[in-house]
Amino acid sequence: MVQAAKRSFDVIPNRIHVLVTLALLAAGSLRSMATTPQHSLPEGVLARFSIPDLARWRGVHSGIAPLRLWHDPAMKPFRARFAAESRRRFTTPLEQVTGVNWPALIDLTAGRLTLAWLPNPGASPKVLTPDSALLLVLDLEANTNAFDRLVASLATPDSGPLAADSVATSVVRGVTFLSRRLHGPSWNAVFDKAFPWPPDATPTTNAPDAAPKFLHLGRVGSWGVATTWQSDLGPIIDRLRQVPPAATAVGDILWEATVERAGLERLMHLPTPAAAADLASLPALNRLKVALGLAGIQRARFSAETLTNGWALNLAFDIPKTQRRGLFALLHPLPMDAAPPAFIPSNTLRFARLRLSGTNAWDHLERMLGDIDPAVLGVFQLFTGYAGRTEDADFDFQARVVNLLGDDWMVASGGVLASGAAPSNLPPGILLLGSPRASELAAGLRTVASPSFLATFFPPDTPEPSRANLEVQGQTVTTVTLPPIPWLDGRTGVLSIASSKGYCGVATDAAWTEAFLAPQGKSASLNDREDFRRAFISAGGPATGLTLYHDEQAAAREFFGAARRSPALLDDLLRWVAFSDTATRLVSGIGAWFDVAALPSFESVAHHFGPCVQCGRVDETGFVLRAVRMETTKP
Repeated sequence: MVQAAKRSFDVIPNRIHVLVTLALLAAGSLRSMATTPQHSLPEGVLARFSIPDLARWRGVHSGIAPLRLWHDPAMKPFRARFAAESRRRFTTPLEQVTGVNWPALIDLTAGRLTLAWLPNPGASPKVLTPDSALLLVLDLEANTNAFDRLVASLATPDSGPLAADSVATSVVRGVTFLSRRLHGPSWNAVFDKAFPWPPDATPTTNAPDAAPKFLHLGRVGSWGVATTWQSDLGPIIDRLRQVPPAATAVGDILWEATVERAGLERLMHLPTPAAAADLASLPALNRLKVALGLAGIQRARFSAETLTNGWALNLAFDIPKTQRRGLFALLHPLPMDAAPPAFIPSNTLRFARLRLSGTNAWDHLERMLGDIDPAVLGVFQLFTGYAGRTEDADFDFQARVVNLLGDDWMVASGGVLASGAAPSNLPPGILLLGSPRASELAAGLRTVASPSFLATFFPPDTPEPSRANLEVQGQTVTTVTLPPIPWLDGRTGVLSIASSKGYCGVATDAAWTEAFLAPQGKSASLNDREDFRRAFISAGGPATGLTLYHDEQAAAREFFGAARRSPALLDDLLRWVAFSDTATRLVSGIGAWFDVAALPSFESVAHHFGPCVQCGRVDETGFVLRAVRMETTKP
């Protein structure tokens, strides 16, 4: 189990980069997003998704790299497969059940489009099912007559035993609504087929509903409304009349979404705050969600926006200070400089810098592990307590390592070329730990890296690791040669431990060791690159406390190559983000609409990818992450 976990953590950074790119393919600043009118939504909304200006959205395909990639001729087979599968699995069955041509209805939208998820009376409070209500609001502008004609075409009753009550009209607040009855078994079947439940989950039933459900369609001024909301439509009408359509446009936002706490509970099956307080009594998966800090999220907000020469993706988690635990307490950026230092080379492919207190982070790590399972914490403390003592019986890991950690953590990888290095099968990169006593920290890690201690992590018949010292750039570097590593597909390699410039560095190849130890200014720095700097400033700048950078081309090349080798890759990528049967159901269902085998060669679309910079910070509301990509090539 430990080996499997280490394998998973090894690939998570690359998966995150790929998923960020895929999320942008599917596409305001968070300040703008927070002021967007909630003009059409009843109280208790679970989640909403809005495109402030659909006409503008349709017109930006040639200006934003992710959309250019999606519409590239080389992507046509992949795009066609998605269109065909989404029609076959969801759109066509939905049209057959409701009688509505949904693409034609959405095509009538000229301004804002809003889709909201609402809890119907009597629906399950803990899961996402077809019993939940959906509300679609469209700004029709000059297309009101076309909308009226489309609604009028639905006034013919269905055939069969329920024909008499399958269509009805009603007047609410002076607005005429057409209501079509949705027959429970067929309505539920649409969702169960498009988004099948995992094998070990409890599926929805196709039993007739105790109360009939209806699809209501009507127009409030130039707003078109379609909803399965089973309560009074009056408040929706009142809200729409209060906010003119033109008043809802927000800056350069392409789309925005918000998931409220109640929606998160249904999507992720989060325990309620009262249940989360009794951690010991929770089932293992719910205990994990609480321990990681997921149960403290009160709202998740997302948006994408256009920039003068690029685009941005924003993510925010609203978490009260008193409920920040787990990852949100452990990875808590301090408002300090997080720009790449001068010794990070300009051709670096991936870079991350996080400013946080090392000793505080260690305390939060142990607390999180204990919350997950006291036995996990016990094993962790057993290994750290034993670390270094095979070589020095008096070695104190807390005093010689943990207490020497500073407030600066960095990881960099790829891009650097060695002047003459021994071959290594490990991914090239370096971990940098800031410390006011960096040389003492390096000495402590050298002791921890004793061959006899490291051997405890390998199978009994594996050759023992070896350790040696050598001189690099006039400084002593300790190298540790590793035998085949089971959780890294049997790869071998050499770790190098050195200290310089106020950091202790642990590198996986000689090239990064040389770059770390080289005199300042010897080579061009990542921070000196114009494309990086522009994106960095737009993402938040140096004082945010967290900086992430990756070259999309490197991540995309890996993804395209892996996709050709494994047709199930996308499904595997999506499944690991799901923390519930409902989330697994959604991501697996949508994942089945894609066919990664239909992707073109990476070389044919490589020009759509470029450098992406992300900055994260913590404020009074919670955690904010902003990813920015500045265009470097013309369409």
